Amino acid sequence: DVYKTQVHDGGDGGFDDDVGEARRVVLADGVGAVQHELDMQAVVLEQDGLGQNGVAVEADELGGVGKPGLAEAGIRLCNAAGANAVGIAEFVIGRVLEERKHFRELARRQTAHDWSPIYGTQLAGSTVGLIGFGAINTAVAERLRAFDVTLLVTRRSARAGDRIDGIDEVFPSARLHDMLTRCDTVIAAVPEGADTTGLMDAAAFAAMPTGSFFVNVGRGSLVDEAALLDALSSGHLRGAALDVTRTEPLPVDDPLWQAPNLLLSFHCSASPSAMFANLYRLVVDNVGRWLAGDQLRNEV
Repeated sequence: DVYKTQVHDGGDGGFDDDVGEARRVVLADGVGAVQHELDMQAVVLEQDGLGQNGVAVEADELGGVGKPGLAEAGIRLCNAAGANAVGIAEFVIGRVLEERKHFRELARRQTAHDWSPIYGTQLAGSTVGLIGFGAINTAVAERLRAFDVTLLVTRRSARAGDRIDGIDEVFPSARLHDMLTRCDTVIAAVPEGADTTGLMDAAAFAAMPTGSFFVNVGRGSLVDEAALLDALSSGHLRGAALDVTRTEPLPVDDPLWQAPNLLLSFHCSASPSAMFANLYRLVVDNVGRWLAGDQLRNEV
């Protein structure tokens, strides 16, 4: 009754189609223990069949969807929110510093043997706005506090007067543009939904101060890409960083490839080796909570 742990070794560090880019459903029913080695690069936790009264953890932290019949079978569904958060937050901090400190231009000048100093700007004292405050932007905020910035947050559930420890001001989603007007840097990490699709449109980018910087590590559907291109081409935004786009893979002739001052990555801001260890810990913790009759983490 111990679940099998299978390691995928594709030779190139990738995942096979069955794993579905780390969005496999991980199942545990409480009658055994999950065996795991923390140094594995990729893990799939499987069981031969669903027992009754079990715990299911769905591994897509932003897009978890309930499976028909689980509730009737006594199975409680949890998502894996937070499994990727730290790795993505580190990536965001790296992008923010890369842009401010001109790391790419410094590398170019090194390659050209060009001793021409170029100076970056200080992050401390600036204002950073966070769109969404789930696991990812919570982790981003924790790391940004060390840089002595002013932190603003807008979130769907916020109400007037809400406060969050360590955050200077919280805005309801209806006041997104009010927050944007105050931000030197804006970092978006929200799930896809009817209320987030196209949220960062021409009006939103226009609300951001001239010379500000935009980062998106949530879902590509958030951004009106034509509006972003206009904001970059006009110089209204000094730059942007996208880890996600509306169409993935991005077509080779898409204008985003050539957009000025755009840092593109390819939906790879997470750290998969750490994610699977984090996912394992979540499964073990939730199985223990279920056996003890305690509240489960991330239950949906």
